[in-house]
Order: sequence, then structure tokens, then C-alpha cells
Amino acid sequence: MIPNATRQLTAKGVDSKGNTVPATVAWSVVAGGGAIDGVTGLFTAGATAGTFTNTVLATSGQITAYATMTVHRRGAVERGVSEVVDEIELDIQSRTRANTLGPHGVRAA
Repeated sequence: MIPNATRQLTAKGVDSKGNTVPATVAWSVVAGGGAIDGVTGLFTAGATAGTFTNTVLATSGQITAYATMTVHRRGAVERGVSEVVDEIELDIQSRTRANTLGPHGVRAA
């Protein structure tokens, strides 16, 4: 992302069999890199370039998941889909695991 750009993030709850289950999600930014609408999940990149590890926090009850956001200096080209986060998966059943999915539903490490 470039400074001041926006990206709509979404989250879904899943059970141990991978089935989607209802989840009400609250969003927050905990380690810089921008701001996020706590209800809608619309992330706005900040003015400072860098990689902000585990900065977006999605919470549903006691379940949490994190996403890392990368802000490039203006004019830089985003490289690779691994830097693009569109969806955060909350594992509702185990309450211990949370995974970040890339734009094509591929789990990121």
C-alpha cells in the first residue's frame, strides 16, 4: 500500500471443519502503520513507510487474529501477493489459532 491509501479488510469465523460461522468483529490498529474503522474494517495507511508486523487486530469475543500491513514509500511498486491482506480468519472453535488469508484464500505464514 502507499501512504494514505485504503484497503477494505474482512474477517470470517470458521469452525474446526472449515465451515464459516457467524462472527461479529471489532477492528483496531495496535502497532502503527495506519488507522482502521473499528466497525467496517476499512484500513487507511499512514504516512510512514515500513512493515508493521501484527498491527491490525481483529477481535470476536475472546478470539483474536492479527494482520501485518506494509506501507511503501509513494511511488514504490507493491511486490507479491503475500503483502496484500484482504481477509482475516478467526478459528472460532479452538480459540487458540488464528490465520491470515491472502487475497486468494491462501494461508500466509
